[in-house]
Amino acid sequence: KVAIKREDLPKYHNKDHWFQIKAVNQHTEVQGKVHLDIKFERNSDETSGEKLIVRVSECSDLTLSNGSCDPFAMIAVKLTSGKVETRRTRVRKKTNSPVFDESFTFELRSWRRSCDSRYNISDMGDWCELVVTLCHESGSTPTFLGEVRVPLGQTTQQSAWYLLQPGKKNSLNSKTEPICTDIGSLRLKIHYTRDYVFDEEMYKTLQGLILESASLQPVTSSACYLLGEIIPNKFDSAQPLARVFLHHG
Repeated sequence: KVAIKREDLPKYHNKDHWFQIKAVNQHTEVQGKVHLDIKFERNSDETSGEKLIVRVSECSDLTLSNGSCDPFAMIAVKLTSGKVETRRTRVRKKTNSPVFDESFTFELRSWRRSCDSRYNISDMGDWCELVVTLCHESGSTPTFLGEVRVPLGQTTQQSAWYLLQPGKKNSLNSKTEPICTDIGSLRLKIHYTRDYVFDEEMYKTLQGLILESASLQPVTSSACYLLGEIIPNKFDSAQPLARVFLHHG
């Protein structure tokens, strides 16, 4: 891949430049997101335990592996005692935006709350971390697609989208791969444009001129016509102008 920092983009504006290509793999380059619902429930008998319910709703825009994607999710809950409990969803075939809609319950048994409610006492420890790993089913060795790590110490009930992150060294199917230092270069010419958005009040005068364009004669003296002449690509101005007219009837 070739990566350029946002603050460096102005340096390469309208210039030809050779960029060194860097090697990537599925453990460092991931994409997509997963929607999780996380909820804690206390049993009716307060000394019998606490439950963590994790619902894997759906994913979006997962990485394709050799042009296909048969994803499943692995859900691991880590406790402060070092214990790890793992569950997994069913495989969803031929989709990189799977809908799982599966819930998993993890119990923290022998849990009780001391008189001081700030402290939890448990033979098993306490909730530590939730790790959701997305994989593509590919024979005997699943292909890593990304993971999400959610600390559980301060987490309350929540429902949110999480962007998938690269895996840590101990993640599923992680391997140390040799890094090739010279795999070529890519020549790019970058045209960089920076947009500025001001307060709404600053656009009132321009908005009035645009709305008057429909009745102004000759049309070549209207603000819409002049904007079209100034902007290199007329289509870039046509869509915003159409939205303005539609919004104001």
